[in-house]
Amino acid sequence: MTRHTRERLYHMQRRLTALGFSLDEADTLRRIDKALNTWGVHECNGTIQRDEDTGKCYWYSDQTGDRLGRTSDREAGAIRRLERLLEDHPGIGYQQQGDPRGCCLWIYRKADMVGRDPSCCYTDGIPCCID
Repeated sequence: MTRHTRERLYHMQRRLTALGFSLDEADTLRRIDKALNTWGVHECNGTIQRDEDTGKCYWYSDQTGDRLGRTSDREAGAIRRLERLLEDHPGIGYQQQGDPRGCCLWIYRKADMVGRDPSCCYTDGIPCCID
């Protein structure tokens, strides 16, 4: 881990602990962000696609475009873990950014977003990534 990465991790942990999260919870949020980022990369590349009729997820070949088989919906699993974690933190919300080129998970105080749409100002929150 480089010095720059350690500094970003420290600042993310410091901001999240100021909201009442433990260091373990901050690390869980970072891992959820990484899972959402990986999922987003696969969706953008077309290697994972969701069937519109059934909602099931499938792997596709990035070379031929052929369907290879089913895969578990790891995006939904990450969101379930996130929502379970946030049950212990009333007043805290999240915004999932679907573009994998940046941070995929932002945490914010709901009181800071009164009258605002979080999808328009998610960068006012705390990014849960360090890469």
